[in-house]
Amino acid sequence: MSACWLSFVCRRGIRLDTNRLNPGEVTKREGFPVTTTARTILDEAARRIAEEQIREAGHEAIRRGLADRGELQAIASRRGGRSLRIIEKILDIETE
Repeated sequence: MSACWLSFVCRRGIRLDTNRLNPGEVTKREGFPVTTTARTILDEAARRIAEEQIREAGHEAIRRGLADRGELQAIASRRGGRSLRIIEKILDIETE
């Protein structure tokens, strides 16, 4: 069976995830359901993206109003582990 069982799964730059999402972690972009900025940052932290890149993305998301501190903290608390540790560093720096 082909891994490309849906045409959009094989398009460059699109990844299909099968994780459970809370209603507040989904938004719409051009009519399509996508994860919120905060959820995407946390997903990437869990995937072992370089910590510095995650910190930069978190700071930029907060600065641009794409995510807020409470949203990042709530999702990170549910995820735990590396994601929580990185987000706590971001939030500590943001309060200084």
